[in-house]
Amino acid sequence: MSLRILFADDHALVLDSIAALLSIEDPDLEVARAADFDAAMIALRDQGPFDLVILDLNMPGMNGSNGIREVHARFEGLPIIVMSGSAKTAEIVAVMDAGAKSFLPKTMASRVLLNVIRIVAAGETFVPAEIAKQIQMHRDGAGFELFTARELDVLGHLRNGDSNKEIARQLDIQETTVKRHMQTIAEKLSARNRTEIIIRAFEMGLF
Repeated sequence: MSLRILFADDHALVLDSIAALLSIEDPDLEVARAADFDAAMIALRDQGPFDLVILDLNMPGMNGSNGIREVHARFEGLPIIVMSGSAKTAEIVAVMDAGAKSFLPKTMASRVLLNVIRIVAAGETFVPAEIAKQIQMHRDGAGFELFTARELDVLGHLRNGDSNKEIARQLDIQETTVKRHMQTIAEKLSARNRTEIIIRAFEMGLF
């Protein structure tokens, strides 16, 4: 089956190696390349249509699950495979919940990756068994265990739109303490600001 895919990764060696291996495994596979998320979006617009896109989770501009949403907003229905050399379970859950069809480690053998590409191009979802187990454990409540009771209290007030000052007053703690909790929560969720904290917490089922 002839397929056109776009592979985006900011590490040139990884990008070139995987693209070359895929082409060797299947000469009918056409692989376009992009060095970051913005370049991928331009390629999708100017060089498409593609049958699917492979995105590196941590490349510049990707911004985790937000990148998945942006692709789907502009290229509705395009299957997405996300790859990463390392990712927290919460990040994997977030990209899958955002609509990715597969999440794969970069250590995946090229022949296996090719099979996954075919599976995803056919409209199916694929996650390696070990990662699927991590996701299930996370959905079964492990996400709550990431946070202390006080951090969950802060998250609840954040969901309501309360400022740090308002949260401090309602929880009867110092505003500096609220800021420390916010920083810890952001680190646990790999979020950069209050908006991303809310989005990630929602994706994890914490709200």
